[in-house]
Amino acid sequence: MTEPAPRPPPGPPRAVARTLVALARDRLGTLERLKREHGDVVAFDLLKTRVVLVSHPDDVRDVLATHATRYAKSGSIAAAGKVLGEGLVTSEGAKHRRHKRMIAPVFNHARVADLVPFLAQEAGAARDGRFADGTVVDVDREMTRLALRSVARTLFGLEMDEGDAAEILEALNRVVEVFEFAFLPFPDVVEWIPFPPIVRFRLARRRLDRAVRSMVAARRAALAAGRSPSDLLDLLLTATDEAGGPGFDDTEVRDEVVTLLLAGAETTARALAWTWWQLAANAEAESRLHAEVDALGGRAPTAAETRALPWTRAVLSESMRLMPPVWILGREALEDHAIGGYAVPRGATVAVSQWLVHRDPRWWGDDALAFDPARFLAPAPERPRFAYFPFGGGPRVCVGEGYAWTAGVVALATLAQRLRFERPADAAAPRLKPGVSLRPKGGLPMRVAARSID
Repeated sequence: MTEPAPRPPPGPPRAVARTLVALARDRLGTLERLKREHGDVVAFDLLKTRVVLVSHPDDVRDVLATHATRYAKSGSIAAAGKVLGEGLVTSEGAKHRRHKRMIAPVFNHARVADLVPFLAQEAGAARDGRFADGTVVDVDREMTRLALRSVARTLFGLEMDEGDAAEILEALNRVVEVFEFAFLPFPDVVEWIPFPPIVRFRLARRRLDRAVRSMVAARRAALAAGRSPSDLLDLLLTATDEAGGPGFDDTEVRDEVVTLLLAGAETTARALAWTWWQLAANAEAESRLHAEVDALGGRAPTAAETRALPWTRAVLSESMRLMPPVWILGREALEDHAIGGYAVPRGATVAVSQWLVHRDPRWWGDDALAFDPARFLAPAPERPRFAYFPFGGGPRVCVGEGYAWTAGVVALATLAQRLRFERPADAAAPRLKPGVSLRPKGGLPMRVAARSID
């Protein structure tokens, strides 16, 4: 006797306009409502696309890992190629596997450990030169600046002066702010509408391209003059394929540099900014962090010490649970498939949301919305593997995950030795802007408070 065919997933009435308006007004709240009303697998329509939102960790594992070959990058990721080109985030199939194979060695454990002194230097320079006691700063922007300089220094061997850092930071911010316009219908047409945000998008992309291509040309000339390869940019320019032929051409190098600058800076910056915001309202967690980093005696952490800062890492982990920098991932179904007992048709976009899964009381307890780093130190309860996936999972898991963890821990430990951030007395809860990452709308103003080690 054959099993009955899986039934279509539940969902709201096919009122496309109503769903679009709801998502435009409150993306996170709308996803929460859909899950609450319809369960772990819910379908809805966005224009001509059927979207299936999946919220059970076992089903997330099915999409990202177990049956990853049944899925490709979603249309939104493909649209991101208008900024990133065909780098690791946006490429697919053989090209993605080839690029990942050539880039992955840069992010192995030993290479990342070698980068710790440089990460600490950048964090120390920011700590000692950017934050005056009592001033109010946009922590989100400052963490983006630090993350950008750290990625440029450690991966590409670039020590940016203030002018270069400011220009690239501004270009990245412009790109990110209007990134969602790349996802509108008929993006090739929308891109040329003389609407101010679209114009800014084009100008920012052009500035970013110009800066990166200039950097690539200068490094290629240095290698031709005898420079010994030493960092990721050198690797990209000197890599060979499996047959010994040329590895990356200039366009491919540009695409990977932009991808790693944007992805590296965005993920680390958002994680750090939200961590400071959470710590400012959790005195006990902050006190334990200070006790742990003060034991370094004012020194920058070494690679070994970075791995031996359990509370610092737990603080960062808990921050990325509650406020995940990557809050949603999309995949396109390449064939009909069943998820959680429901039919997912070929061509549908399957969305898995860290925001929903990371905050689910079934996996994190009745206090799931509370900031409690201790949950990452205590013996873990029986929890599905994909109840926590800040960097994705499966074949497309972020190649720089180890680097991101290390950069985040080093920056947090180094800054916390000498300063803390306070929420201004009149500070309202930040408005969230879930776009290419989970950003605070309008920045994250906080007051700098210097501290000393007794």
